[in-house]
Amino acid sequence: MASHTSLPITLKHSRPVIWTGKHKKLDYRTFNKRRIKGEGVLQKSIHAYRLWFLFLKLGLELEQQNTELVLKFAQTRKVGRKPLQPAIKKMVRVNKGMYKGWDLDEVLDQSFDTWWVKHKHLFEVELYKVLDGKYEHYDWGRDRVSIDRKHLTIQLDTTQRVSDLLDIVKRKIREKKRENKGLPSKKKRVYSINGNINTNSLMNRYNCLVLKLENELTNEEILEPNKGEPKYIRGLYTIRENQDGNMVYSRPIHSLLIGGEKTFGAKQILLSVCDGYFLKHPTKTYL
Repeated sequence: MASHTSLPITLKHSRPVIWTGKHKKLDYRTFNKRRIKGEGVLQKSIHAYRLWFLFLKLGLELEQQNTELVLKFAQTRKVGRKPLQPAIKKMVRVNKGMYKGWDLDEVLDQSFDTWWVKHKHLFEVELYKVLDGKYEHYDWGRDRVSIDRKHLTIQLDTTQRVSDLLDIVKRKIREKKRENKGLPSKKKRVYSINGNINTNSLMNRYNCLVLKLENELTNEEILEPNKGEPKYIRGLYTIRENQDGNMVYSRPIHSLLIGGEKTFGAKQILLSVCDGYFLKHPTKTYL
C-alpha cells in the first residue's frame, strides 16, 4: 500500500515521463513561435499546458478510485512544547464546473497531443484578424475598420520596404498603448495559468508524485537511478549525510511533494488543479 494515500490505488492512465536527455532549456516567457500558433497566442509555452493536462488526468484517475491523499504525515517527534501535529489528508475531487469545454472523459483516455488539437482554442487569445471586405461590395468598409478601442486599424502600402512598415507599425502601437493606458481589458482567454512556470521543476514534481503513488521505487532509485534504468528527475538535488554517515534521500523527495514557503509541491499542485487552477490556487495552500 502506498503510504501517500489512505487506501491502495492503481494507476492505469497516469505514467511518469522518462527523461531522454534531449530536453533543451527554453525561455518560456519569450513571446515567440512556441507561443504563437496561427492567429492565436498562448499565455505560456505549450509545455505548461501539457503539465496542466497531466496533473488533471492524475486527479481524475485518483477521483475514480475515491482517493484520500496524505499531504503531511502525522508528527511523531515532539518539537519543544508544541503538541504533536496530526496528519493532513484531503479527498481528491475534481471541480468539473471549472473545466467546461475540456471534455474530461477525453482527458482521462487520450494523450495530450490528441486532446490538444480540438481544445487549444480554450487557451488562445486572437492575436490578429485580417479585415478583408470585398472592394466591389457597397458596404466593404464595414469589415475594414475595427470599432474596438483596444484595436488599431492601419492601412499599409505593401509595396514598400518591410523594415519601414514595421517601424511605423511599432510606433503606432506604442502610441495606441499609451492612449489606452488604464483601459480595462476584457480577457478572451477562457483558461489562464496562475504563477511562474519552470517546466523542468514541474515535471520533476509530477514524476515524483506518480512514482511515490506507484510505490515501486525507493527515494534513492528515483533520484539516482542505476545505469541503464529510466531517469525521471532532471537536474541534481543535494543529498546530505545523516549522523550515521548514511545518505538521506527523503528531504529532496519531500521538497518535490510538499514544496516550501513560496513554492507548491506536487500534492498541492494536484489539488489546485482539481479545484480548477494551475499553477497555484489564489487563496488555498492545502496545508
